[in-house]
Amino acid sequence: MNLTNATPRHALTLIEVLAATVLLALVAGACASMLRTAALAHTADSEPVRLDELSALADDLLAPSADSPASDSVHRWLDTSDRALELPWPDRPDLPPVSLFRLTSTESRAEHAWIELCTADTRVWRWVRVEAFSQEPAE
Repeated sequence: MNLTNATPRHALTLIEVLAATVLLALVAGACASMLRTAALAHTADSEPVRLDELSALADDLLAPSADSPASDSVHRWLDTSDRALELPWPDRPDLPPVSLFRLTSTESRAEHAWIELCTADTRVWRWVRVEAFSQEPAE
């Protein structure tokens, strides 16, 4: 038998494809089980946030005259940043943290912005005047 005239192989055999598929299915099954266990462990530790609790926190944090460290950091964040801000609950460390997002306009001199406060399963929006938090005098 002359092997010099043999054509090179360009594809996988059926056995190779089946073996790869079985290995991939085993890995996916193991990962799915671990992810489900982790998700259940995470949700079991924290109780859900009620809408009225998140609304009250939003009102407290965004009040222009609020005197708390968390409120001060929110006011500075409103003036200087477009990134998200994550804060722990002031009196409830057992609850998941609150994420704040500033939804801005494409208009460069917008005086208002939507602020979204959200936890894992609850969201609240507030329409705030951005100038009210600014330390600099308005033009």
